Amino acid sequence: MIVYADVLIFLNTIVTYFLLLAVCAVFKKRVKNFRLVLGALFGGISSLVIFLPPMNSLLQFFVKFFILTVLTAVTFSFKNRIFFLKRCGVFLAVTYVFGGVVLAIINVLDLKNCVVLNGVVYFDISPMVLVMSTAFFYLLVNVFYKFKSKTVEEKLIFECEIVYKNIAVKVNAINDTGNSATDPYFDLPVAIVEKEKLQKILLCKPKTYLIPIKSVTKSGVLNAFRPDGFYINIENKRKRVDGICIGIFENKLAKQFGAIISPKILEEAKEDELCSLLKK
Repeated sequence: MIVYADVLIFLNTIVTYFLLLAVCAVFKKRVKNFRLVLGALFGGISSLVIFLPPMNSLLQFFVKFFILTVLTAVTFSFKNRIFFLKRCGVFLAVTYVFGGVVLAIINVLDLKNCVVLNGVVYFDISPMVLVMSTAFFYLLVNVFYKFKSKTVEEKLIFECEIVYKNIAVKVNAINDTGNSATDPYFDLPVAIVEKEKLQKILLCKPKTYLIPIKSVTKSGVLNAFRPDGFYINIENKRKRVDGICIGIFENKLAKQFGAIISPKILEEAKEDELCSLLKK
């Protein structure tokens, strides 16, 4: 089978672009277009490894690892290790799922002409089929995560518990879909809590750092800290949220609630293991 370099680069650039969009959909975060284009171009050009002499499995692994890390860094930057590893992992997962979708389409259409070399798969199929299947896959991912976010209860108040050095404080928190605050250093969701509600914890002088906060009307910075534990009462079930940041809000929020959380925090809530053991 003849493999055309220009077709190979073009198709892989388009495919990589949609896969990167799918990763953005998973994290519900936009990336600047020029970064998406650069990442997609790198993905397209990296497919040229198919023309290199055959490589063993170990060498293929290192080459793929290099391509994955560079592509992720180019597209999403490198804010911190956790942020970077999450993007790498999701891109890898999305790529494998997409590969399964393409293989399914090939089996349905009974397309047998393909070549696999150095970990790169080249299908002798219509470019339109490949591009359309990639776009369809992206739409599925996007719709799935939009539907998932809508299933989270909106504008409801939840009882939360914040634990730091064996000191626990309880506070009512509202789930605000407009709250997309994220710790830029560790890529963690931020729960904004009134300073008054945190007085017992603040007496322990937790290590704080500044995080930027943006709202519809203004932007600024908040002192923040990482709690030892964060729990939410959802439908009379105590659930734990791992990896969260507490932003200290100096002023009063409202009579009904003293904290603001986001749908992302609710989605990441897991049933507390201690409660599960007690039930058994």
